[in-house]
Amino acid sequence: TSNDSLLFWDEHAQRAKLLFRWDAIPGDTWRTPISDPGSGGELADTLLWTVMDTSMVLVDGRSLWRFDVSCIAQHGLWYPANGGSITERLGPAFSPFGWAYIACDGDMPAGLRCYQDPDIQWQDPSIPTCALGLPPTVRFDDPDATWYVADTHPNASQQDPGFIETSTSRYFFNGDSTVAGEPWRRMWSQPTVAAPPPPAFEGLVRQSGALVFFMDPAGTLDTLYDFGVQVGDTVNYTMPGLGDFPLTVVSIDSLPIQGAYHKVIQFDTSDVFITPESRISDRWIEGIGSIHGPLATRFAHDLEDWPASDSTRTTCYTQGGPVLWLHPGYTDCAINIIQAVDEFEPQRVNTYPNPADELLFVEGLPPGTWNYRILDALGRTIIQGAIPAHGPRAIDVRTLPKGLHILQVATPRPTAFRFSKQ
Repeated sequence: TSNDSLLFWDEHAQRAKLLFRWDAIPGDTWRTPISDPGSGGELADTLLWTVMDTSMVLVDGRSLWRFDVSCIAQHGLWYPANGGSITERLGPAFSPFGWAYIACDGDMPAGLRCYQDPDIQWQDPSIPTCALGLPPTVRFDDPDATWYVADTHPNASQQDPGFIETSTSRYFFNGDSTVAGEPWRRMWSQPTVAAPPPPAFEGLVRQSGALVFFMDPAGTLDTLYDFGVQVGDTVNYTMPGLGDFPLTVVSIDSLPIQGAYHKVIQFDTSDVFITPESRISDRWIEGIGSIHGPLATRFAHDLEDWPASDSTRTTCYTQGGPVLWLHPGYTDCAINIIQAVDEFEPQRVNTYPNPADELLFVEGLPPGTWNYRILDALGRTIIQGAIPAHGPRAIDVRTLPKGLHILQVATPRPTAFRFSKQ
């Protein structure tokens, strides 16, 4: 630095050149000639700087100037990486210097992550650490891992023969066991009700590379997941009462979690009918497991595509508290729609017509305004709103795609209905 100028030493030209001015005001311009390292110091291009605006920012308790600049290469031979924001002392938002070779093969400046001098420190709030490294992938046997799994099933009563219940349990690790010299995590499950019963021991879990192993309380060992499967590979599921059937990997996508991309493994739908509306399918997220629950591959039941009857869904995955993944069809981790012991309104809530075209009417609702949401066959929320307390108690379904849907109404005893959009 020299007064309010930031200089750099051009080794090839053997002289100092102006890089930036901390006393610049809007409208100021200057030039930075750039030498070509491969030509013995010959001029390669010149960066043209223009200050567009200035402001003050607070960095580690100090007020510093911030400059909005335009930077272009006069001859178009170099890539001016630093058009945009430049902060006094920290420098440009992208690179310590204002130029680079024209980007190729997707190689782009990633941005300033951290800065430190004897007086101030700064770290980009969007990154966890200064060192780039490789972001960690989620491990299935992480000791802080917790899964929330919603179990949806019919639970009829005399007052409501069509009632469908949803109850959520959490699966978590607590304690370790050593088997044949290898450490295993102890997995437990517990309902998420107000006064939950004691946790139930599910078994032992251990991950080795891409393989996740499971040992049930009786000591039976099985492979829970193989996150290394490829398109065309098959995984054998055992459905109680239905026998064995394979699911085939049809695609592998990716999903960013904690800044790292995790594989999303999609299985084809099997030929095994569970209900006339649904067949068995599954999807795995690397490190998290099945969207039907962490133990779905070992206890294969309720793996339907249709979410409102005999199905399970992993509503969310947390690790030490923060939610790292939330199912798009749920707004919360714990969803409990449980039929109460007390009797509510004697009149049964019902919907018509079915199939519906423009309006879906809801009759039998208690007085008041009641929230609702409509889900598609994958459990994703398509429409949500409130049924008014007065006037026609109907929902406009004209924007819904054709097919089967679920209407959930948050009455004193939450109710769900299947209906078709024609």
